[in-house]
Amino acid sequence: MTPMRDAIITQQNEPAVERRPYVLLVAIILVCLVAVRIAVFFVKPFWLDEVFSGAAAASPSVGALFTDWITKDVHPPLYLLLLHFWSQLFGVSDVALRLPSLIFDVAAIPILYFGLRRTLGVWTATVAALIVAAAPSAILYSAEARSYALLIFLSSLALVFALRIAATRDAGAVPGFTIAAIALALTHYFGLAVAGSLYAWLILRDRRNFRLLFVSGVCFAVFVVPWLAFHVPFLIGKTGGHFWIPPHSVPDSTMRAFIGAWGENYEMKSVYLELIVPLIAIAVVRQNEPRTANLGAELLLVIFIDFAILIAISQNTPLIASRYFLVFLPIAAVACAIYVGMLGRIACLLMSLAVPILVSMPWATFYFSVDKSQTVVWQDSAQSLLAAKVKSVIFFLDDPVNAHCTPAQLRQMGEFFFRRAGSAIKVIPVSLGSPDYKADLKAALDSAPRPTAVLKPTSTLIGFSEHNEALDQLARTSGAECTTSGLTKSCIFH
Repeated sequence: MTPMRDAIITQQNEPAVERRPYVLLVAIILVCLVAVRIAVFFVKPFWLDEVFSGAAAASPSVGALFTDWITKDVHPPLYLLLLHFWSQLFGVSDVALRLPSLIFDVAAIPILYFGLRRTLGVWTATVAALIVAAAPSAILYSAEARSYALLIFLSSLALVFALRIAATRDAGAVPGFTIAAIALALTHYFGLAVAGSLYAWLILRDRRNFRLLFVSGVCFAVFVVPWLAFHVPFLIGKTGGHFWIPPHSVPDSTMRAFIGAWGENYEMKSVYLELIVPLIAIAVVRQNEPRTANLGAELLLVIFIDFAILIAISQNTPLIASRYFLVFLPIAAVACAIYVGMLGRIACLLMSLAVPILVSMPWATFYFSVDKSQTVVWQDSAQSLLAAKVKSVIFFLDDPVNAHCTPAQLRQMGEFFFRRAGSAIKVIPVSLGSPDYKADLKAALDSAPRPTAVLKPTSTLIGFSEHNEALDQLARTSGAECTTSGLTKSCIFH
């Protein structure tokens, strides 16, 4: 394939144009998008998965973190390890647990701009950074104590180093790319897909990089393969038809994949600019710059191949959750920016205005106008239980055959949540996946110190609607007081 340096647009060969008004415009837009992130940060409810992260981070030692959480989680260990050490310094409040995600997400924006402007040009770098800054999912998950913002950051970092290696054969970029690729693979298994595809792309594009990449690949394998050998057998047993992710058809999986790199399908129904804009631009791009166009096409091909592999695997082992595809957002943004940049400064200016005006701001308006309690949260219900001075709480969680959280993890999650509120309430876990969950719930109620409460955080999983009826019936026969907040039901038994 053609060496990539032939396709590079550098600052030196760009037209000399006045950029100050454009820079000011982009700066104002970025400030607004960061402000939206901060607003979401404080408005978004702290939900079930974040409590999982918080309870894991609060482990008394790294050994306990591995034993109780990491070895029983479906994700690789890096994020929980980082969050554990972070929480040792800053605590486990909502703000403390979410702050790393906000930092990682915002940091990805300058990483893309400063990392790409010498290899792809200022205009292209600006548009790529702006697309990542404006993506609704990036905004949403910058305010969540989960690994998705870290994935965006690491994917951006790996892509920047990969482009430097391909463009200039810069040996100094190899260690950075290796570290970013290892971190990606140890943060999420979709990150492993991205790291592997970038290695393959670099080797196929210019084989003169093979020696450098071979050394890099050996280092990658030394860190990643032992974890895969240890964890993949557990992961296969966890996802074999009993995981929380339901199976999806190929068309549905494909739609979730494309949506996930831009905005969650239930929150964002917009034009997916990072994929549609390149297709439109290809039809009108100047034909005297085919090599640069090829670069954008190759990045899109990397995405499509990864999507095809992941969707094919998901037909036997369900693994398609839209937010997992956030790791592809930086690559999609760069592919889009290449074509927009080739169309000239006016196209870049229009893109800078269109993304926030047509996508981000309407999404933010929608997000801040809907009821945030309609998710898997229990702050309000838990606060009411604390006010009622209950002595014990029974977690009644939709969790088929304990595939998502073990009873021990459920207990620790509940204890973590109430301990932060200064309460020593006894937590008793009951899984709806139990062969006889009604008898388990009755036994838990009989043995629990009174007054006790049943807290049922979610009814979102398919096939568990009858459990609401079972709890209602038990509450009626026992004279319990029940309240509902969003998707969370709580009943106090005196």
